[in-house]
Amino acid sequence: MINRIAVSGLNGSNHILRTLQDNISNVRTTAFKGERAATLDAWQMAYNGGGAMPEAVTRNLTQGPLQRTGNVLDLALEGPGYFAARDSESQVFTRAGSFSVGAEGQILTDTGYALLGYTGLAADKVEGAAPDVLKLPLPLANDASLTIDTKGQVLLEDPRGSTLIGTVAVAKFQSESNLQPLSMSDFGATEGSGAPMFGAADGSRTGMYQQQLEQANVNLMEQLTALISVQNAFSAQAKSLSTYDDMIKTSLSDMR
Repeated sequence: MINRIAVSGLNGSNHILRTLQDNISNVRTTAFKGERAATLDAWQMAYNGGGAMPEAVTRNLTQGPLQRTGNVLDLALEGPGYFAARDSESQVFTRAGSFSVGAEGQILTDTGYALLGYTGLAADKVEGAAPDVLKLPLPLANDASLTIDTKGQVLLEDPRGSTLIGTVAVAKFQSESNLQPLSMSDFGATEGSGAPMFGAADGSRTGMYQQQLEQANVNLMEQLTALISVQNAFSAQAKSLSTYDDMIKTSLSDMR
């Protein structure tokens, strides 16, 4: 029984260690959402006579801090929602707003998906419209500048005036905790998350900020402190298992 408890404890600690290490390694990943792993007290769960049982990993969906970058195509969301993007086969949702311009004027995520939006529509006109790939008119004139306001309205400005290109789409979900992670920053919709509800940022509850990026919501010092604590627990559990093995060997030796 002691052996089983020690082994289950090692498994539980290892489960938490992997999650903490993943959080720490992604502390500089744009819009990364930290995860939390815990173990359930298996004495209460009647799990094979005692020990610790790994619990499901949960994602921390709180807002990460915004950092100014100065890059015109960097966008950050503050408040609920995701950027929506797609390629020829699939649709993804992300809060990592580090975009670039493709050869055909598409606004591309850092994983190569084309940003979705509402071409030619202002933010207050998108209700009921289906988002499509948002494109910039190329080539851009040397005296033109690109402005994206807090509602996601993309404006091309030059000495002759301002032209509305369209509005960046924002997707929301009934249960975003059930989105499926596809990479460190991309997610896919699932039956549990519900279908995406498309619209635009309102500039208040959800705002869009140009030349800024959302940072990871991981507190590095908290993660390092937890890592040390779990490593100490892991060492103690390993020592307990080693002591138990020595006791068994001694008992067997005495019986000869």
